[in-house]
Amino acid sequence: TYTAFMREWQKVIALVNGHSSHWGLLHGGRIMLRDDSAMNLSPEMIDELVLPYDGRLLKAFGGGGIHFCGRGDHYAESMSGLAGLHAVNLSQPDYNDMETIFAHTVDKGINLIGLQRWSAEEALSRGRSLRGRVHCD
Repeated sequence: TYTAFMREWQKVIALVNGHSSHWGLLHGGRIMLRDDSAMNLSPEMIDELVLPYDGRLLKAFGGGGIHFCGRGDHYAESMSGLAGLHAVNLSQPDYNDMETIFAHTVDKGINLIGLQRWSAEEALSRGRSLRGRVHCD
């Protein structure tokens, strides 16, 4: 159902050279997946019940991004292995071990978009390189 909807939706929206926007943030690929409830699942459940479907959607739509609310550091490593994942948008860095998030996003060439500025500034103050891959609100 989601794939059918997205195919119809993309007939009427503007895409820019294989990019799309979500909440006004431009990212590679044509889809932003919303894994808002993933914080309630174990990493094993996410690997089995979420990521295979996210992977299929990323492949079908030329890549994209994943958004999650709350904690996501527990599945960041698995998520970062998805082909076509260009960006991650998380809403609550204070619920995450951000070093784990950075290691499985910016260190692997995946952009963090819409990150709260205080979180990026805190990392930079510790000498943490963000590799030019973080966009702050």
